[in-house]
Amino acid sequence: MGTFSDSSEETLLVERLDELTMTIEQALINLEEPGIRSFTRDRFSLREYVGNTIASLAEAIATGQPDPYSRQMGWMRSYLRGLGIQSSAAQRVGNTIQDTLKQSLSPSEVKVIQSSFTAGTEVFSTTHWEQSSFLEDDAPHVDVARDYLAALLRARGNEARQVVLDAADRGLTLPEIYLNVLEPVQYEIGRLWEIGKVGVADEHYASGITHLVMAQLYLRFVSLEPKKRTVVCAATDDQHELGIRMVADLFEYDGWTAVFLGARTPVEDVISAVQRYEADLLAVSATLYTSILRIRDMLKRLKASEHASIPVIAGGFIFRQNPSILKDLGIVGSPRNAEEAVKLGNQLVKE
Repeated sequence: MGTFSDSSEETLLVERLDELTMTIEQALINLEEPGIRSFTRDRFSLREYVGNTIASLAEAIATGQPDPYSRQMGWMRSYLRGLGIQSSAAQRVGNTIQDTLKQSLSPSEVKVIQSSFTAGTEVFSTTHWEQSSFLEDDAPHVDVARDYLAALLRARGNEARQVVLDAADRGLTLPEIYLNVLEPVQYEIGRLWEIGKVGVADEHYASGITHLVMAQLYLRFVSLEPKKRTVVCAATDDQHELGIRMVADLFEYDGWTAVFLGARTPVEDVISAVQRYEADLLAVSATLYTSILRIRDMLKRLKASEHASIPVIAGGFIFRQNPSILKDLGIVGSPRNAEEAVKLGNQLVKE
């Protein structure tokens, strides 16, 4: 895959890709196939998919690997298949995205992402693969998770909430509920969305109920005297905060003070919070591919501050898929879940 000589050129191309989002949307809307029109008619979902596609190219640029884009094309194929769209029409969607970018970018810019285009095209000629359910029969507390999911899919928020609270009454701990019930159910809803079985509204409803459940569990479980401090946030361009909220809660459950900044906090405010609250640890998360560049900027500024020595841990999909970038960014570790984040934090910061 082509590369740039410095990060400023890399950033400029990512910004250029962002500017082409509406151009790509219009090119897809102009496609005449009936099946594709059923996809493009939902403008909100269309914009989200185009945005994710652009973001996957941003990660490919940042990592020098085509895998992020090919994974995104695989997800798109699964989603379109769920809508009943034939493989040939799905491939037409992928080709239209690539053709639009090739017509809009300079030859040198296209060269940088050409290997991603090649990998993305190959996705449509491979045997179909679909992510298996996150609620397998042998998963811990899977019955609770399935009952919770069933209530969410029926839009029975009070019933869903009671399923979890009853489990807590029976003795499930906060980590068990977060890692074996709430987290896998959110993943499962995401999987159902990817294959067209639920819509964006269903996903947002489920996230809203889960936030409410977490607030109630927090009041029940977290009451320890804090001894250490961590600042916890999502990357500045990432609006997903449910997972990092779980991380903050489990840090407090373990006896830390967790200064939770949520999503879309500007870089300078993250650095300010680290200094103001005299944090012992910074924990960040990222689910969007573009976040790699944002986190790189955040850590560069952190290293230039008076808290340059603070350890940084990072979690989220992009780090699980690209562990090699951790060293490049100066991140000391990438825990797989909230419980591992707390364990790693305790290893790095002694009382």
